[in-house]
Amino acid sequence: MKKLNYQQKAIQRLLDYTFDLLEPDRPTRQKIIFDAPTGSGKTVVMSVFMERLSKEISIRYDLTCQRVAFLWLAPNQLHEQSYQSLKNLFGESRTIRPVLFEEISNKSLQANEVLCLNWQSVSREDNLYIRQNEQGKTIAEYVRNCRAEGIEVIAILDEAHLFASKGKKAIEFLASINAKIEMDVSATPFFTNADQTIKILRGDVVKEQMIKKSISLNPRLTEADQGERSSTGLLLDLALTKRNDLEAAYKREGSWIRPLLLIQLPNDSAKETENDKQIRFMVENLLENKGISLKNEKLAVWLSNEKTNLEGIIEKTGRQEALIFKQAIALGWDCPRAAVLLIFRELKQESFTIQTVGRILRMPEQKHYVQEDTLNYGYVYTDLAKDMIKVVKDDLGYITMEKATRIKDYQNINLPSVYIHRSTERNRLSNPDYKNSLFEAVEQKWNFEKELSEQSIFERNRFHLKENFVENDVDKIAIRIISDETLTGEMETVIVSHKADIARTKVELESLLYRFCRQNIGGYAPVDSTPRMVFALQQMLMNYCGYDEVSAMKIVLADNNQGRFAELIEHSLLIYEDKIQAKPNKTSQKIKTFDWNVPVERIYTEGYTELKGLKVQHALQPIYLENDRSKPEKDFVEYLDKHADSILWWYKNGDGSQGDFAVAYQDSQNETRSFYIDFIIMHKVGTIGLFDTKTKGSDREAVNKHNALVGYMNTLEIKAVGGILIWDGFNWKYPKESIENDDDLSGWESYVPKMYV
Repeated sequence: MKKLNYQQKAIQRLLDYTFDLLEPDRPTRQKIIFDAPTGSGKTVVMSVFMERLSKEISIRYDLTCQRVAFLWLAPNQLHEQSYQSLKNLFGESRTIRPVLFEEISNKSLQANEVLCLNWQSVSREDNLYIRQNEQGKTIAEYVRNCRAEGIEVIAILDEAHLFASKGKKAIEFLASINAKIEMDVSATPFFTNADQTIKILRGDVVKEQMIKKSISLNPRLTEADQGERSSTGLLLDLALTKRNDLEAAYKREGSWIRPLLLIQLPNDSAKETENDKQIRFMVENLLENKGISLKNEKLAVWLSNEKTNLEGIIEKTGRQEALIFKQAIALGWDCPRAAVLLIFRELKQESFTIQTVGRILRMPEQKHYVQEDTLNYGYVYTDLAKDMIKVVKDDLGYITMEKATRIKDYQNINLPSVYIHRSTERNRLSNPDYKNSLFEAVEQKWNFEKELSEQSIFERNRFHLKENFVENDVDKIAIRIISDETLTGEMETVIVSHKADIARTKVELESLLYRFCRQNIGGYAPVDSTPRMVFALQQMLMNYCGYDEVSAMKIVLADNNQGRFAELIEHSLLIYEDKIQAKPNKTSQKIKTFDWNVPVERIYTEGYTELKGLKVQHALQPIYLENDRSKPEKDFVEYLDKHADSILWWYKNGDGSQGDFAVAYQDSQNETRSFYIDFIIMHKVGTIGLFDTKTKGSDREAVNKHNALVGYMNTLEIKAVGGILIWDGFNWKYPKESIENDDDLSGWESYVPKMYV
């Protein structure tokens, strides 16, 4: 998995809220809502959260408990999928141990165990998991025994909107568990109020290129498309054509992903109805005529009573091209190559939500594609009447209804373009910079030496440790803990007067060293920086003094040594800050170059409106323009329309997606950025126009953008004209050469399209 900013932020907030709600004076059954859209990686977030919580709670001595266990409840058979995912994730580290009910020993959950349960199995009164029996094996009993052993319980309700706190059974069961915290995990939470809420925004997931930009619903479907075909045949043809087009697009991107078409039968019940059978018969016949059948294994079936050709279906290059299913795979099924969804459904409610189409949202390679923007969208074809569809408000941004297609006589222009991907880095220690800073600090403060001829370097540097009052006789060092102290709760600070020397295992030493470094990390992000400081300290004592890993940890953690090492760390952080001139936020960027052309098709969201009645030909038809475009942009489109006889086509560029046209420029802070030119114009003699409409002083980077564009056009083999474009009250003016400001328009050229005929 990629390390994603939105996931890291969500994990930290979950930890902060959980520790807050675990305070001794807090009641039980406190509610945390984790609201995360489909495809954002909810299971990954929850897994890392559980692992970090189980580690960090062990050193949270401000809490009455330092151990925790989890209940993971999920509907249908999703708990089995979660159980297997957790086993795969923690198979080596075993920091978290997923268990099923039958695997519990000693009538109690153990610390760091996750009991995975099926909601339907525990919500029946006659179920053995719930009903008292002679062995005393009930979940409520397990939880009580767990709590009696000083282990706090957190209930995680996966896909909570489907069951959590709905109905009498749910309320009774959760009340019998009486968990300290109930955590609802869902893309569409049932509750609107909670003690704490963490929400991952869909836009952040799209920005990290984990999910598609949006879903196109019956794009540009008209009566004229049908011809002699039935509605079923029409929709299937359109869906299958789209699947084939996407496969070709993947190949042009150098990827061998085989998109999968999902075909959902009408009825929502598990039993196959006569209508289902008729639709299925018709679909299978039509698919067979297209070379897709059960026999050649390009067609798969997933129904309650039939599962055929499913082996390898989730693989990116799976042989299956289409899958017939009902509701069985709608929840928890993860097949990133699923790209097109054909729905024949009888909705009980007149609503259409993203839960319906969540299976085609994931990006199969966890990235958006530059040249084939069509791959960055999901496609849904359905026989639902358009006036029946009500999109849930929170899901509106996913659904798009309109598509424009490139004109047939378009010829490629292959303009060199750039895409700059920026990622924000948190203020964290980096390797090897911090390790080198610590080495410099120990050489400056404690006189550590690198090269000696007469005496062993290890021996000499161990002597320097003693000179600086660092106890380094490993055999005599014991790590002390608090002993026999009385805590009344009446004082905020307790002066510890009793300690005991207790032998520690390597694992315990690692935990203590981690805690020590976290306390001395300064203003750096502790999650990422603490392990790097731990590593640097160990390497310092191993490289300079020849200690092994365990001895190095004991020296740092010795009671009388910790203050000396804290001072050394403080000095090393000053060196580190000077070395890299640390900032609260830094950005890294990757610049991709590619040959740009007007996209073959473009999907438009609800923020665009079709513009009709223009004489001048737009490169995509029909024309969709932003609802909130600026007045200069509106005026310039009208100007182009008046000069339609001189223009072959024009194109209104996007402003930030990977497939949009951009020129690199240096901004006023000397950072490389993308200049997304507003208008690309093809004049009838083949001269390209690259213009960006402005008003005086409207863009402080206008001069830098224009000058970069002038330099760019000078490198082109095709004849080009362009620049920033300002209306002076009579004409649209642009400077042909580089400029120093955009206030003085004297000497600027008037843009008159007929000059390029």
